[in-house]
Amino acid sequence: MRAIPADGGPQAVAAVLGNHIDIVLKDVYNPELLPMIITNEERFPTYPDTPTFKEIGHPAMSIGVRIGMYAPKGTPDEVLRTLEAAFLEACNDKKYQDLLASLSMENLPLDQAATLKSIKNATSVTQRLIDKGIMTVEE
Repeated sequence: MRAIPADGGPQAVAAVLGNHIDIVLKDVYNPELLPMIITNEERFPTYPDTPTFKEIGHPAMSIGVRIGMYAPKGTPDEVLRTLEAAFLEACNDKKYQDLLASLSMENLPLDQAATLKSIKNATSVTQRLIDKGIMTVEE
């Protein structure tokens, strides 16, 4: 496998549908694409018949998808706490939850500590794939 950066989901979907690449490792929804495996811990309701990496014996590949909010280094802790509280409140808003559902996305809000842990896990999974020669990175 070779990692080829895409500018976003639509570009990645177009590359698959145009036979420029074989698979997409992104959180994309398109009815013309067949989901092969889910990287979340649990099956995704939109794809109830699609197994997770955990189910097929590769629990270390359970990295999920992260959409987050970031602030510059050095942002005061008080500001970070205020932003985090507003972010978590917005994630629990019914309109936002309805929007995610319409996009076939899950709402799994994480606080700052859980987000950092998730990013470190995803980075280590990707690094293991590179170290084993399963994936290369193309810039």
